[in-house]
Amino acid sequence: IYDFLDQHNGADLLGTAWHLIIRGSQNNLWSRYCVTVADAALDDITTNSLNGSLSHSAFADYVSCDGGHCRCLLVPDRTIARMPLHKIDKVCKRGVGCKCSNKSLEQSAQYVGRLPIKLPARRSKDPWHNKEYPPPFVTGFEANWYSFPAASRCGHNQRLGDNGCTWRREAPIAHLFGDDVTDIFQGLNTVIDKDRVVEVNASTDTMLHNMRILEARFASLPLRLPPCR
Repeated sequence: IYDFLDQHNGADLLGTAWHLIIRGSQNNLWSRYCVTVADAALDDITTNSLNGSLSHSAFADYVSCDGGHCRCLLVPDRTIARMPLHKIDKVCKRGVGCKCSNKSLEQSAQYVGRLPIKLPARRSKDPWHNKEYPPPFVTGFEANWYSFPAASRCGHNQRLGDNGCTWRREAPIAHLFGDDVTDIFQGLNTVIDKDRVVEVNASTDTMLHNMRILEARFASLPLRLPPCR
Protein backbone atom coordinates (compact mmCIF):
# COMPACT_ATOMS: atom_id res chain seq x y z
CA ILE A 1 0.00 0.00 0.00
CA TYR A 2 1.63 3.18 -1.17
CA ASP A 3 0.64 6.84 -1.50
CA PHE A 4 -1.95 6.03 -4.18
CA LEU A 5 -3.70 2.93 -5.47
CA ASP A 6 -4.44 3.46 -9.17
CA GLN A 7 -2.58 0.82 -11.23
CA HIS A 8 -0.78 -0.31 -8.09
CA ASN A 9 -0.85 -3.26 -5.73
CA GLY A 10 -2.10 -3.04 -2.17
CA ALA A 11 -2.50 -5.48 0.69
CA ASP A 12 -4.12 -6.08 4.05
CA LEU A 13 -1.93 -5.63 7.15
CA LEU A 14 -0.47 -9.13 7.02
CA GLY A 15 0.17 -8.83 3.31
CA THR A 16 1.83 -5.46 3.86
CA ALA A 17 4.19 -7.06 6.38
CA TRP A 18 5.45 -9.21 3.49
CA HIS A 19 5.80 -6.15 1.23
CA LEU A 20 7.90 -4.47 3.91
CA ILE A 21 10.20 -7.45 4.18
CA ILE A 22 10.72 -7.64 0.42
CA ARG A 23 11.13 -3.93 -0.28
CA GLY A 24 12.49 -2.66 3.02
CA SER A 25 11.01 0.15 5.04
CA GLN A 26 13.41 3.05 4.45
CA ASN A 27 12.62 5.68 1.79
CA ASN A 28 9.09 4.31 1.36
CA LEU A 29 5.70 5.76 2.18
CA TRP A 30 3.08 3.33 3.48
CA SER A 31 -0.55 4.42 3.45
CA ARG A 32 -3.67 3.00 5.07
CA TYR A 33 -6.87 3.20 3.03
CA CYS A 34 -10.37 1.92 3.37
CA VAL A 35 -11.61 0.72 -0.01
CA THR A 36 -15.20 -0.12 -0.92
CA VAL A 37 -15.48 -2.76 -3.65
CA ALA A 38 -18.55 -3.44 -5.77
CA ASP A 39 -20.19 -6.85 -5.57
CA ALA A 40 -19.12 -8.95 -8.53
CA ALA A 41 -19.64 -12.50 -9.76
CA LEU A 42 -16.69 -13.35 -11.98
CA ASP A 43 -15.76 -16.70 -13.45
CA ASP A 44 -12.60 -18.37 -14.77
CA ILE A 45 -10.52 -16.80 -11.99
CA THR A 46 -7.16 -18.54 -11.38
CA THR A 47 -5.54 -16.50 -8.58
CA ASN A 48 -8.31 -17.00 -6.05
CA SER A 49 -7.44 -20.58 -5.12
CA LEU A 50 -4.31 -22.29 -3.84
CA ASN A 51 -4.29 -24.86 -6.64
CA GLY A 52 -4.73 -22.32 -9.45
CA SER A 53 -7.88 -23.97 -10.78
CA LEU A 54 -10.60 -21.94 -12.48
CA SER A 55 -13.13 -20.68 -9.96
CA HIS A 56 -15.89 -18.15 -9.36
CA SER A 57 -14.95 -15.12 -7.31
CA ALA A 58 -15.98 -11.62 -6.28
CA PHE A 59 -12.44 -10.56 -7.25
CA ALA A 60 -10.64 -10.58 -10.59
CA ASP A 61 -7.29 -12.25 -11.21
CA TYR A 62 -4.56 -10.39 -9.38
CA VAL A 63 -2.06 -8.67 -11.68
CA SER A 64 1.51 -7.62 -10.88
CA CYS A 65 1.86 -3.82 -10.94
CA ASP A 66 5.06 -1.79 -11.00
CA GLY A 67 5.46 1.90 -11.71
CA GLY A 68 1.83 2.30 -12.74
CA HIS A 69 1.95 -0.57 -15.23
CA CYS A 70 0.07 -3.81 -14.50
CA ARG A 71 0.61 -7.10 -16.28
CA CYS A 72 -0.18 -10.79 -16.10
CA LEU A 73 0.86 -12.24 -12.73
CA LEU A 74 4.63 -12.76 -12.71
CA VAL A 75 6.29 -16.07 -11.84
CA PRO A 76 7.77 -14.90 -8.48
CA ASP A 77 4.35 -13.63 -7.41
CA ARG A 78 2.78 -16.93 -8.45
CA THR A 79 5.23 -18.72 -6.18
CA ILE A 80 4.25 -16.48 -3.27
CA ALA A 81 0.74 -17.88 -3.75
CA ARG A 82 2.20 -21.42 -4.01
CA MET A 83 0.58 -21.99 -7.39
CA PRO A 84 1.36 -25.53 -8.60
CA LEU A 85 4.20 -25.73 -11.09
CA HIS A 86 2.08 -27.43 -13.75
CA LYS A 87 -0.34 -24.48 -13.55
CA ILE A 88 2.52 -22.01 -13.91
CA ASP A 89 3.74 -23.93 -16.95
CA LYS A 90 0.40 -23.38 -18.69
CA VAL A 91 0.81 -19.60 -18.85
CA CYS A 92 4.48 -18.88 -18.18
CA LYS A 93 7.77 -19.66 -19.89
CA ARG A 94 11.06 -19.51 -18.09
CA GLY A 95 12.95 -16.35 -19.02
CA VAL A 96 10.08 -15.05 -21.13
CA GLY A 97 7.22 -14.22 -18.80
CA CYS A 98 3.55 -15.07 -18.42
CA LYS A 99 0.61 -14.62 -20.78
CA CYS A 100 -2.89 -14.43 -19.34
CA SER A 101 -6.03 -14.88 -21.40
CA ASN A 102 -7.73 -11.83 -22.85
CA LYS A 103 -10.73 -12.50 -20.61
CA SER A 104 -8.54 -12.55 -17.52
CA LEU A 105 -6.81 -9.28 -18.41
CA GLU A 106 -10.11 -7.60 -19.26
CA GLN A 107 -11.60 -8.57 -15.91
CA SER A 108 -8.47 -7.43 -14.07
CA ALA A 109 -8.71 -4.06 -15.84
CA GLN A 110 -12.28 -3.62 -14.59
CA TYR A 111 -12.35 -5.19 -11.12
CA VAL A 112 -10.08 -5.31 -8.08
CA GLY A 113 -7.87 -8.42 -8.18
CA ARG A 114 -6.92 -10.57 -5.20
CA LEU A 115 -4.07 -12.96 -4.41
CA PRO A 116 -4.37 -15.03 -1.19
CA ILE A 117 -1.01 -15.80 0.43
CA LYS A 118 -0.32 -18.61 2.88
CA LEU A 119 2.34 -18.54 5.60
CA PRO A 120 5.24 -18.83 6.07
CA ALA A 121 5.95 -16.39 3.26
CA ARG A 122 8.20 -17.58 0.45
CA ARG A 123 9.09 -16.23 -2.95
CA SER A 124 11.01 -18.30 -5.51
CA LYS A 125 12.52 -16.72 -8.61
CA ASP A 126 13.01 -20.08 -10.32
CA PRO A 127 10.52 -22.72 -9.12
CA TRP A 128 11.58 -25.06 -11.94
CA HIS A 129 14.89 -25.64 -10.19
CA ASN A 130 13.62 -25.54 -6.62
CA LYS A 131 13.16 -29.11 -5.42
CA GLU A 132 11.21 -27.92 -2.37
CA TYR A 133 8.60 -26.04 -4.39
CA PRO A 134 5.79 -25.66 -3.51
CA PRO A 135 6.66 -25.37 0.19
CA PRO A 136 4.29 -26.50 2.95
CA PHE A 137 2.15 -23.94 4.76
CA VAL A 138 0.40 -23.52 8.08
CA THR A 139 -3.36 -23.27 8.43
CA GLY A 140 -5.19 -20.49 10.20
CA PHE A 141 -3.34 -17.56 8.63
CA GLU A 142 -3.83 -15.91 5.25
CA ALA A 143 -2.60 -12.63 3.85
CA ASN A 144 -4.06 -10.91 0.80
CA TRP A 145 -2.60 -8.79 -1.96
CA TYR A 146 -4.83 -6.68 -4.22
CA SER A 147 -4.51 -4.96 -7.59
CA PHE A 148 -6.43 -1.77 -8.31
CA PRO A 149 -7.27 -0.85 -11.94
CA ALA A 150 -7.25 2.90 -12.50
CA ALA A 151 -9.93 2.94 -15.18
CA SER A 152 -12.64 1.62 -12.86
CA ARG A 153 -11.97 3.73 -9.76
CA CYS A 154 -14.99 5.77 -8.71
CA GLY A 155 -14.56 9.54 -8.53
CA HIS A 156 -15.15 11.48 -5.31
CA ASN A 157 -18.80 12.15 -6.12
CA GLN A 158 -19.55 8.80 -7.72
CA ARG A 159 -21.30 5.80 -6.24
CA LEU A 160 -20.30 2.24 -7.00
CA GLY A 161 -21.62 1.36 -10.43
CA ASP A 162 -21.69 4.91 -11.77
CA ASN A 163 -20.19 4.86 -15.27
CA GLY A 164 -18.97 1.34 -14.62
CA CYS A 165 -16.76 2.18 -11.62
CA THR A 166 -16.18 -0.81 -9.35
CA TRP A 167 -14.12 0.45 -6.38
CA ARG A 168 -13.87 3.60 -4.31
CA ARG A 169 -11.20 4.89 -1.97
CA GLU A 170 -12.67 6.18 1.28
CA ALA A 171 -11.41 8.78 3.75
CA PRO A 172 -9.47 9.16 5.97
CA ILE A 173 -6.01 8.20 4.76
CA ALA A 174 -3.10 7.62 7.15
CA HIS A 175 0.58 7.55 6.25
CA LEU A 176 3.68 5.98 7.75
CA PHE A 177 7.14 6.90 6.54
CA GLY A 178 10.15 4.62 6.40
CA ASP A 179 11.62 5.87 9.68
CA ASP A 180 8.36 5.05 11.46
CA VAL A 181 8.74 1.33 10.84
CA THR A 182 12.51 0.86 10.67
CA ASP A 183 12.46 -1.85 13.32
CA ILE A 184 9.97 -3.89 11.29
CA PHE A 185 12.57 -4.74 8.64
CA GLN A 186 13.69 -8.08 9.99
CA GLY A 187 13.34 -11.77 9.37
CA LEU A 188 14.20 -11.94 5.66
CA ASN A 189 16.10 -15.08 4.76
CA THR A 190 17.72 -15.63 1.39
CA VAL A 191 18.65 -18.81 -0.45
CA ILE A 192 21.62 -18.33 -2.79
CA ASP A 193 22.70 -20.71 -5.53
CA LYS A 194 25.75 -19.99 -7.69
CA ASP A 195 25.97 -16.39 -6.46
CA ARG A 196 22.36 -15.51 -7.21
CA VAL A 197 19.34 -15.26 -4.96
CA VAL A 198 16.82 -17.97 -5.84
CA GLU A 199 14.44 -17.57 -2.91
CA VAL A 200 13.51 -15.18 -0.11
CA ASN A 201 11.39 -16.21 2.84
CA ALA A 202 10.11 -15.12 6.24
CA SER A 203 8.77 -17.22 9.10
CA THR A 204 5.17 -17.07 10.27
CA ASP A 205 6.29 -15.58 13.60
CA THR A 206 8.18 -12.81 11.79
CA MET A 207 5.18 -12.00 9.61
CA LEU A 208 2.83 -11.80 12.60
CA HIS A 209 5.36 -9.71 14.55
CA ASN A 210 5.67 -7.25 11.68
CA MET A 211 1.90 -7.06 11.28
CA ARG A 212 1.44 -6.20 14.96
CA ILE A 213 4.03 -3.42 14.70
CA LEU A 214 2.26 -1.97 11.66
CA GLU A 215 -1.08 -2.12 13.43
CA ALA A 216 0.33 -0.41 16.53
CA ARG A 217 2.05 2.34 14.53
CA PHE A 218 -1.12 3.21 12.64
CA ALA A 219 -3.08 3.19 15.91
CA SER A 220 -0.58 5.62 17.48
CA LEU A 221 -1.04 8.29 14.80
CA PRO A 222 -2.64 11.55 16.07
CA LEU A 223 -5.90 11.08 14.18
CA ARG A 224 -8.94 8.92 14.57
CA LEU A 225 -8.94 5.98 12.19
CA PRO A 226 -12.27 4.17 12.05
CA PRO A 227 -12.12 0.46 11.26
CA CYS A 228 -12.66 -0.50 7.65
CA ARG A 229 -15.96 -2.31 7.18
